[in-house]
Amino acid sequence: MSPEQFDALSGKALKALSAGQFSKILPDALAAIDPSKITSLSTTVLAKLKDTQVAGMTPDQIAALSTKQLRSLPSSIGDALTVDQLDGLTGGEARVLAPKLKRAILANLTPEQEALLPAEVLSALKK
Repeated sequence: MSPEQFDALSGKALKALSAGQFSKILPDALAAIDPSKITSLSTTVLAKLKDTQVAGMTPDQIAALSTKQLRSLPSSIGDALTVDQLDGLTGGEARVLAPKLKRAILANLTPEQEALLPAEVLSALKK
């Protein structure tokens, strides 16, 4: 399926996809999903995402996920998340992701980006 076709799926259709089916979806197709639909994904599906799929998600998609969904993301996502993806997080979301984040992200932050991140994220990265 093309990214456009994938985005045309309803939230109900996305929710019906198994983790195995979803694992075959290319990052550009995943990135095409409207953030309001990304919330339809089950925690089981989100737990099986590959780093390349997580890396392809937009900041708006990451921000749209509930804390329960963020908690279900694989622990390896710390290597895949970008600074831009962290920008839209709230304090609660940051606390959920903090254990999965890597200090290496901090080395790539500009002062402007660091100022935009929630204090909880910076604190977690500096520990």
